[in-house]
Amino acid sequence: MLMTALLGVLLVLSAAALPAPLQASQPDNRSSGVSYSTRGGSIEIQIRAGYEHTSPASNGSGPSNGLPGAPVNHEVEHTCFYPNGSTRPCKGPTDDWSPELGCFIQYMQPQPPQTDPVWAGRTSGAIYRCWRGAPELGEAVWRPSPPDTGPPPVVVAEEAIRQLRLQPIVIGKTPRDGGIGILSVPTWLWVETPSMQQYAPNTEPRSATATAGPVSVTADAHVTHISYDMGDGHTVTCQTSGTPYRTRFGDRASPDCGHIYLRSSTREPQRSYEIRATAHWQVDWHENTGPQTGQRILTLTSTTRHRVAEIQLLTGP
Repeated sequence: MLMTALLGVLLVLSAAALPAPLQASQPDNRSSGVSYSTRGGSIEIQIRAGYEHTSPASNGSGPSNGLPGAPVNHEVEHTCFYPNGSTRPCKGPTDDWSPELGCFIQYMQPQPPQTDPVWAGRTSGAIYRCWRGAPELGEAVWRPSPPDTGPPPVVVAEEAIRQLRLQPIVIGKTPRDGGIGILSVPTWLWVETPSMQQYAPNTEPRSATATAGPVSVTADAHVTHISYDMGDGHTVTCQTSGTPYRTRFGDRASPDCGHIYLRSSTREPQRSYEIRATAHWQVDWHENTGPQTGQRILTLTSTTRHRVAEIQLLTGP
Protein backbone atom coordinates (compact mmCIF):
# COMPACT_ATOMS: atom_id res chain seq x y z
CA MET A 1 0.00 0.00 0.00
CA LEU A 2 1.25 3.35 -0.98
CA MET A 3 1.05 6.15 1.47
CA THR A 4 1.68 9.76 0.63
CA ALA A 5 2.63 11.95 3.48
CA LEU A 6 4.30 15.19 4.04
CA LEU A 7 7.45 14.13 5.82
CA GLY A 8 8.82 17.61 6.46
CA VAL A 9 10.74 20.51 5.25
CA LEU A 10 14.42 19.92 4.75
CA LEU A 11 16.60 22.98 5.04
CA VAL A 12 19.69 22.41 2.98
CA LEU A 13 21.90 24.29 5.37
CA SER A 14 23.83 22.73 8.18
CA ALA A 15 23.93 24.44 11.53
CA ALA A 16 26.31 27.35 11.59
CA ALA A 17 27.10 30.35 13.69
CA LEU A 18 24.54 33.10 13.59
CA PRO A 19 25.24 35.89 11.11
CA ALA A 20 27.78 38.47 12.13
CA PRO A 21 26.39 41.69 13.60
CA LEU A 22 25.94 44.77 11.50
CA GLN A 23 29.21 46.42 10.58
CA ALA A 24 30.01 49.73 8.99
CA SER A 25 32.95 50.80 6.91
CA GLN A 26 34.05 54.37 6.36
CA PRO A 27 35.21 55.92 3.09
CA ASP A 28 38.93 55.93 2.36
CA ASN A 29 40.94 58.96 3.41
CA ARG A 30 40.02 61.66 0.98
CA SER A 31 40.71 65.20 -0.13
CA SER A 32 37.94 67.75 -0.17
CA GLY A 33 37.19 67.06 -3.83
CA VAL A 34 35.40 70.36 -4.31
CA SER A 35 36.08 73.70 -5.88
CA TYR A 36 34.39 77.05 -6.13
CA SER A 37 34.44 79.92 -8.57
CA THR A 38 34.20 83.64 -8.11
CA ARG A 39 33.66 86.30 -10.74
CA GLY A 40 34.99 89.81 -10.62
CA GLY A 41 34.36 91.92 -13.68
CA SER A 42 35.03 89.69 -16.68
CA ILE A 43 37.51 87.44 -14.91
CA GLU A 44 36.36 84.19 -13.31
CA ILE A 45 38.79 82.43 -11.01
CA GLN A 46 38.30 78.87 -9.84
CA ILE A 47 39.68 78.00 -6.43
CA ARG A 48 40.38 74.33 -5.82
CA ALA A 49 40.71 73.00 -2.34
CA GLY A 50 44.16 72.20 -1.18
CA TYR A 51 42.76 70.57 1.92
CA GLU A 52 42.68 66.97 3.07
CA HIS A 53 40.60 65.38 5.79
CA THR A 54 41.48 62.04 7.32
CA SER A 55 40.09 60.31 10.35
CA PRO A 56 40.90 57.25 12.45
CA ALA A 57 39.89 53.95 10.89
CA SER A 58 36.65 52.36 12.00
CA ASN A 59 37.05 49.23 14.09
CA GLY A 60 34.03 47.69 12.42
CA SER A 61 32.19 47.34 15.72
CA GLY A 62 29.24 49.43 14.70
CA PRO A 63 27.93 52.28 12.57
CA SER A 64 30.27 55.13 11.84
CA ASN A 65 29.53 58.60 10.52
CA GLY A 66 32.45 58.35 8.12
CA LEU A 67 34.25 61.02 10.13
CA PRO A 68 34.73 59.33 13.52
CA GLY A 69 36.86 60.59 16.36
CA ALA A 70 38.96 63.71 16.23
CA PRO A 71 39.62 64.59 12.57
CA VAL A 72 43.15 65.09 11.34
CA ASN A 73 43.22 68.06 8.98
CA HIS A 74 46.05 68.78 6.58
CA GLU A 75 45.96 72.20 4.97
CA VAL A 76 48.05 72.23 1.83
CA GLU A 77 48.37 74.61 -1.07
CA HIS A 78 45.19 76.08 -2.52
CA THR A 79 45.42 76.53 -6.27
CA CYS A 80 43.73 79.26 -8.31
CA PHE A 81 42.85 78.47 -11.92
CA TYR A 82 42.34 81.14 -14.58
CA PRO A 83 40.20 80.78 -17.71
CA ASN A 84 43.31 80.62 -19.92
CA GLY A 85 44.50 77.52 -18.05
CA SER A 86 47.23 79.22 -16.04
CA THR A 87 47.45 78.59 -12.31
CA ARG A 88 48.97 80.16 -9.23
CA PRO A 89 48.93 79.56 -5.47
CA CYS A 90 46.03 81.33 -3.79
CA LYS A 91 48.39 82.27 -0.97
CA GLY A 92 51.57 83.93 -2.16
CA PRO A 93 54.55 85.33 -0.23
CA THR A 94 53.29 88.93 -0.54
CA ASP A 95 49.60 88.56 -1.44
CA ASP A 96 46.58 86.50 -0.49
CA TRP A 97 43.13 85.63 -1.78
CA SER A 98 40.49 87.58 0.14
CA PRO A 99 36.98 86.10 0.15
CA GLU A 100 35.90 89.32 1.86
CA LEU A 101 36.83 91.42 -1.19
CA GLY A 102 36.71 88.70 -3.84
CA CYS A 103 40.22 89.44 -5.10
CA PHE A 104 43.91 89.00 -4.39
CA ILE A 105 45.21 91.68 -2.05
CA GLN A 106 48.65 93.14 -1.46
CA TYR A 107 49.78 95.91 0.85
CA MET A 108 50.93 98.77 -1.34
CA GLN A 109 54.52 99.80 -0.85
CA PRO A 110 55.10 102.65 -0.73
CA GLN A 111 51.69 103.82 0.46
CA PRO A 112 50.07 106.49 -1.76
CA PRO A 113 50.36 110.00 -0.36
CA GLN A 114 47.50 111.25 1.82
CA THR A 115 46.56 113.58 -1.02
CA ASP A 116 45.67 110.62 -3.25
CA PRO A 117 41.89 110.43 -3.86
CA VAL A 118 41.88 106.79 -2.73
CA TRP A 119 42.27 108.01 0.87
CA ALA A 120 39.10 110.11 0.55
CA GLY A 121 40.34 112.35 3.32
CA ARG A 122 41.03 109.49 5.76
CA THR A 123 44.13 109.52 7.92
CA SER A 124 44.04 105.97 9.32
CA GLY A 125 43.96 102.51 7.82
CA ALA A 126 45.97 101.49 4.76
CA ILE A 127 45.78 101.16 0.99
CA TYR A 128 45.85 97.73 -0.68
CA ARG A 129 46.00 96.63 -4.26
CA CYS A 130 43.04 94.40 -5.19
CA TRP A 131 43.09 92.36 -8.40
CA ARG A 132 41.63 89.24 -10.01
CA GLY A 133 43.47 88.90 -13.30
CA ALA A 134 46.95 90.39 -12.93
CA PRO A 135 48.45 92.78 -10.36
CA GLU A 136 48.86 95.54 -12.94
CA LEU A 137 45.12 95.36 -13.61
CA GLY A 138 44.25 95.83 -9.96
CA GLU A 139 42.75 98.79 -8.21
CA ALA A 140 43.72 100.54 -5.02
CA VAL A 141 41.29 100.09 -2.12
CA TRP A 142 41.27 101.56 1.37
CA ARG A 143 40.72 99.33 4.38
CA PRO A 144 40.55 100.41 8.02
CA SER A 145 42.70 97.39 8.89
CA PRO A 146 44.31 94.50 7.02
CA PRO A 147 41.50 92.63 5.24
CA ASP A 148 40.61 89.43 7.07
CA THR A 149 41.10 86.82 4.39
CA GLY A 150 39.94 83.98 6.61
CA PRO A 151 40.18 80.40 5.41
CA PRO A 152 38.98 79.54 1.89
CA PRO A 153 35.24 78.78 1.90
CA VAL A 154 35.98 75.26 0.70
CA VAL A 155 37.85 74.59 3.94
CA VAL A 156 34.98 75.94 6.04
CA ALA A 157 32.67 73.75 3.96
CA GLU A 158 34.62 70.71 5.17
CA GLU A 159 33.85 71.67 8.77
CA ALA A 160 30.16 72.12 7.92
CA ILE A 161 30.15 68.68 6.32
CA ARG A 162 31.80 67.20 9.41
CA GLN A 163 29.09 68.77 11.57
CA LEU A 164 26.44 66.94 9.53
CA ARG A 165 27.67 63.77 11.32
CA LEU A 166 26.33 61.50 8.61
CA GLN A 167 26.11 57.80 9.43
CA PRO A 168 25.82 54.56 7.44
CA ILE A 169 22.35 53.08 7.47
CA VAL A 170 21.23 50.20 9.66
CA ILE A 171 20.06 47.56 7.18
CA GLY A 172 16.53 46.28 7.59
CA LYS A 173 15.72 43.06 5.74
CA THR A 174 13.59 39.94 5.71
CA PRO A 175 14.16 37.83 7.57
CA ARG A 176 15.81 39.86 10.31
CA ASP A 177 19.31 38.98 11.51
CA GLY A 178 19.35 35.45 12.87
CA GLY A 179 16.61 34.27 10.53
CA ILE A 180 16.98 32.28 7.33
CA GLY A 181 15.73 33.49 3.97
CA ILE A 182 14.03 31.10 1.57
CA LEU A 183 15.07 30.61 -2.02
CA SER A 184 12.78 32.40 -4.53
CA VAL A 185 10.89 34.19 -1.72
CA PRO A 186 11.25 38.00 -2.02
CA THR A 187 13.70 39.67 0.33
CA TRP A 188 12.64 43.13 1.48
CA LEU A 189 15.21 45.86 2.13
CA TRP A 190 14.83 49.13 4.01
CA VAL A 191 16.59 51.61 6.28
CA GLU A 192 15.92 50.29 9.78
CA THR A 193 16.22 53.59 11.66
CA PRO A 194 15.91 56.35 9.04
CA SER A 195 17.15 59.28 11.14
CA MET A 196 18.27 62.41 9.30
CA GLN A 197 21.87 61.34 9.87
CA GLN A 198 21.30 58.04 8.05
CA TYR A 199 18.77 59.01 5.41
CA ALA A 200 17.67 62.50 4.39
CA PRO A 201 15.51 62.86 1.27
CA ASN A 202 15.92 65.61 -1.29
CA THR A 203 12.74 67.27 0.00
CA GLU A 204 14.15 67.54 3.53
CA PRO A 205 17.95 67.71 3.44
CA ARG A 206 20.09 67.64 6.57
CA SER A 207 21.84 70.98 7.12
CA ALA A 208 24.76 72.30 9.14
CA THR A 209 26.59 75.63 9.22
CA ALA A 210 30.22 76.38 10.07
CA THR A 211 31.88 79.75 10.55
CA ALA A 212 35.55 80.74 10.60
CA GLY A 213 36.47 84.42 10.74
CA PRO A 214 34.43 86.30 8.15
CA VAL A 215 33.52 83.12 6.26
CA SER A 216 30.26 81.26 6.95
CA VAL A 217 29.23 78.16 4.98
CA THR A 218 26.06 76.06 5.08
CA ALA A 219 26.04 72.46 3.82
CA ASP A 220 22.81 70.72 2.77
CA ALA A 221 22.95 66.93 2.35
CA HIS A 222 20.50 64.40 0.96
CA VAL A 223 20.65 60.77 -0.16
CA THR A 224 20.33 60.36 -3.91
CA HIS A 225 20.03 56.56 -3.74
CA ILE A 226 21.11 53.45 -1.86
CA SER A 227 22.86 50.61 -3.66
CA TYR A 228 22.77 47.12 -2.16
CA ASP A 229 25.41 44.60 -3.21
CA MET A 230 23.47 41.42 -2.45
CA GLY A 231 26.50 39.11 -2.42
CA ASP A 232 25.21 36.87 -5.22
CA GLY A 233 26.53 39.00 -8.06
CA HIS A 234 23.51 41.31 -8.18
CA THR A 235 23.20 44.94 -7.11
CA VAL A 236 19.89 46.55 -6.21
CA THR A 237 19.52 50.33 -6.49
CA CYS A 238 16.78 51.91 -4.38
CA GLN A 239 15.61 55.49 -4.78
CA THR A 240 13.80 55.50 -1.42
CA SER A 241 14.53 54.34 2.12
CA GLY A 242 12.50 51.20 1.41
CA THR A 243 9.31 49.82 2.95
CA PRO A 244 9.59 47.93 6.26
CA TYR A 245 8.08 44.46 6.00
CA ARG A 246 4.90 43.56 7.85
CA THR A 247 3.45 40.04 8.21
CA ARG A 248 0.28 41.11 6.44
CA PHE A 249 2.29 41.55 3.25
CA GLY A 250 2.73 37.76 3.01
CA ASP A 251 5.08 36.63 0.24
CA ARG A 252 4.61 39.72 -1.93
CA ALA A 253 7.65 41.54 -3.28
CA SER A 254 8.66 44.92 -1.87
CA PRO A 255 7.09 47.80 -3.80
CA ASP A 256 10.28 49.84 -3.87
CA CYS A 257 13.36 47.97 -2.59
CA GLY A 258 13.95 44.24 -2.64
CA HIS A 259 15.61 41.23 -4.21
CA ILE A 260 14.95 37.56 -4.96
CA TYR A 261 17.75 35.04 -4.38
CA LEU A 262 17.89 32.17 -6.85
CA ARG A 263 20.80 30.34 -5.24
CA SER A 264 21.26 29.21 -1.65
CA SER A 265 24.15 30.52 0.39
CA THR A 266 25.34 27.05 1.46
CA ARG A 267 28.68 27.37 -0.31
CA GLU A 268 29.34 30.98 0.62
CA PRO A 269 31.73 32.04 3.41
CA GLN A 270 29.96 31.60 6.76
CA ARG A 271 27.22 29.90 4.72
CA SER A 272 25.69 33.31 4.14
CA TYR A 273 25.77 36.20 1.71
CA GLU A 274 27.30 39.53 2.71
CA ILE A 275 24.96 42.42 1.92
CA ARG A 276 26.73 45.76 1.48
CA ALA A 277 24.47 48.81 1.59
CA THR A 278 26.00 52.05 0.31
CA ALA A 279 24.15 55.32 0.82
CA HIS A 280 25.13 57.93 -1.75
CA TRP A 281 24.97 61.44 -0.27
CA GLN A 282 25.04 64.64 -2.30
CA VAL A 283 26.24 67.59 -0.24
CA ASP A 284 25.69 71.07 -1.69
CA TRP A 285 27.30 73.95 0.15
CA HIS A 286 27.16 77.69 -0.22
CA GLU A 287 28.95 80.60 1.38
CA ASN A 288 26.50 82.67 3.39
CA THR A 289 28.59 85.83 3.09
CA GLY A 290 29.71 85.51 -0.53
CA PRO A 291 29.05 83.91 -3.92
CA GLN A 292 31.04 80.69 -3.52
CA THR A 293 29.29 77.33 -3.85
CA GLY A 294 30.45 73.74 -4.20
CA GLN A 295 29.44 70.11 -3.98
CA ARG A 296 30.67 66.91 -2.34
CA ILE A 297 29.62 63.33 -3.01
CA LEU A 298 29.94 61.03 0.01
CA THR A 299 29.34 57.28 0.23
CA LEU A 300 28.74 55.54 3.55
CA THR A 301 28.63 51.73 3.63
CA SER A 302 27.32 49.20 6.13
CA THR A 303 27.20 45.39 5.93
CA THR A 304 25.28 42.45 7.31
CA ARG A 305 25.10 38.67 6.66
CA HIS A 306 22.11 36.96 5.04
CA ARG A 307 21.49 33.19 4.97
CA VAL A 308 19.40 31.71 2.18
CA ALA A 309 18.09 28.14 2.24
CA GLU A 310 16.42 25.90 -0.28
CA ILE A 311 13.21 24.18 0.78
CA GLN A 312 12.62 20.67 -0.51
CA LEU A 313 9.31 18.86 -0.16
CA LEU A 314 9.78 15.11 0.32
CA THR A 315 7.12 12.45 -0.17
CA GLY A 316 7.31 8.70 0.38
CA PRO A 317 5.28 5.52 0.51
